Amino acid sequence: MNRKEDYLKLAVYLQNCGYDEITLTFDQVEEIIEKTLPASAYKHNAWWGSDEEHSHSVWLKVGYKACHINLTQKTVMFRRK
Repeated sequence: MNRKEDYLKLAVYLQNCGYDEITLTFDQVEEIIEKTLPASAYKHNAWWGSDEEHSHSVWLKVGYKACHINLTQKTVMFRRK
């Protein structure tokens, strides 16, 4: 189950990183949130969706959107909106 609270550490990380865009590996995201990403994050670009319907998309609240998701290389770029 995806809970917004599980991803707040990622929002704080992005808010404090100082970059307009940053690419993270899925492993790095897991280190930041101190939790394993769900299988759907590894299989579906839509999991990284940049809309409010995804409760775990807390990066939107700090002004970032997920883009350039590469499921093969397991990377995601977050870009300031």
